Amino acid sequence: MNLQENENGQTVLLKDRARLEVDGVSDVVSFDEAAVILRTALGGMTVEGEGLHITRLDLEKGLLALEGRIGGIFYTGDASTGKKGGFFSRLMK
Repeated sequence: MNLQENENGQTVLLKDRARLEVDGVSDVVSFDEAAVILRTALGGMTVEGEGLHITRLDLEKGLLALEGRIGGIFYTGDASTGKKGGFFSRLMK
């Protein structure tokens, strides 16, 4: 992975919808072949797809790489405002 650690933001690199590299990752909340849910410097992030598998994880450096068929990348919260969850999670409260 050639991403540099970025304390003020985040870099997301997607190649051919098959390889994703992300920095600013603080935690992996859950993962399976269909979805990976992360906590990042900018809030929650969900990666959806098929056959997903994590190829590299270094939480000390905040780096994650995964491979598979990536269908979508979604931010689910904003760390700067303290909001957690997306629209539907706020609606269901």
